[in-house]
Amino acid sequence: MKKMIIFDLDGTLLNTIDDITDSLNFAIKDFNKTIDVETAKVIVGNGVDVLISRLIEINQIDVSKFDYVKNKYIEHYRKNQKNKTLPYRGFFDVLNVLKGNYYLVVLSNKPHVDTVNIVKFYFGESTFDCIHGQIPGVPTKPDPTSILHIIDKYKLKKEEVWYIGDTITDYNTAKNAGIDFIGAVWGFRGKKDFENHSTLITSPYQILDLAEKNL
Repeated sequence: MKKMIIFDLDGTLLNTIDDITDSLNFAIKDFNKTIDVETAKVIVGNGVDVLISRLIEINQIDVSKFDYVKNKYIEHYRKNQKNKTLPYRGFFDVLNVLKGNYYLVVLSNKPHVDTVNIVKFYFGESTFDCIHGQIPGVPTKPDPTSILHIIDKYKLKKEEVWYIGDTITDYNTAKNAGIDFIGAVWGFRGKKDFENHSTLITSPYQILDLAEKNL
């Protein structure tokens, strides 16, 4: 029986891609470069350092400018991360039903302070039992360190946990941790990251169907 549901953030709970794209473009405007939303969807998901490295590579910017571009991105995103971002339709209803029956957790590769701020802004102070972003010195997903720490914190078994995400990074995180994965195909990558190796859902409301069968 499942007792905890862990959610990825970007592309799973929140559609953040427009704000991320705007901040990426701000970070590289001094180099007369731009990217579109579809490109941003491909390069996000593995933490800010990987994001900026990919951004620099695809735009053929000198790698010596990494810190400059990263700092510009972070500065702009922290001021503008709530301009266009919205929760995916249905999540308020879904989370209200799940709350009380499951521990609800957010696990993101977004920097921890941004993860906490944006989750509480959109979902309130008490919806989630635990919010965990990327912390310096702790490996990012798909390394299972953070997810295993959360499971241990709540004294649960791996088979008592679901992880829901929208990318192959999320799938591999769950696989590396030894827990069951649910693929959210409304997110940034659609079905193409998952092929036939996971349970797929096309709407947040389907989480309630799975939860009802579990209870």
